[in-house]
Amino acid sequence: MAGERTLLPAGTRLIASAGPQALCAPGAPPCCLWWWEVAWCFWDLGFIDGGQAGQRRPTPITGYPPPDDCYVLGTFPAEPWSLHHGGLTVRLQFEDDMNCADHNPYTQTAEARATIGIGADTILGVDWFGRGETQDPGYEEMRLTVQQLEPVVGPALLVGRAHAPGGGLGCAPMGAVVSDPPPPHELLLTPGRWLLRLWASTNDPLYHFHADGDSGAFYEAALSFRPAEPA
Repeated sequence: MAGERTLLPAGTRLIASAGPQALCAPGAPPCCLWWWEVAWCFWDLGFIDGGQAGQRRPTPITGYPPPDDCYVLGTFPAEPWSLHHGGLTVRLQFEDDMNCADHNPYTQTAEARATIGIGADTILGVDWFGRGETQDPGYEEMRLTVQQLEPVVGPALLVGRAHAPGGGLGCAPMGAVVSDPPPPHELLLTPGRWLLRLWASTNDPLYHFHADGDSGAFYEAALSFRPAEPA
């Protein structure tokens, strides 16, 4: 039915038309496609729960560009990344620190990469939140960028950044991160391929841990897709 919008799970290539005349070139059939697809890969450095003793996973291969330097979920034990809600929500869980929890002595850094395919002008919604140390600001840092890959390669555009709230509280429970600018955000993606990167780091091995059964230090980002309205 014209005007109907039915979102299907991540990876789906067909979504019911939102006004065929608005989304199709002149003369296109009425079953024209508005589609999107998302493929994730990851890397991590400084984690220990999988027995990797802080080494980067995967081990980078000199001269090989992405995706050869990142893994898909299920490749390694105790991966800090997870996907939820049909692959539209990604979560990074930091391991407990050294000084408050006597656990991980390394700075933990990780990145999620979402390669996004777009069939027609699309509004990408991005929302995120997280928790970080309440000792010093500037730690448990996160940056989120979007870059066009095809049909032309564009610059990486900063969507937002965030960091721990600080507060001089030492080994106290985590607090909500401070974001600049605050989420959520919407971006117009034109047809082609795009790359979304979520990079995060503890920036040191201190003051990030699970306290009193809470969720510890983490970041979580959620994506959404909808057709762009005709001009």
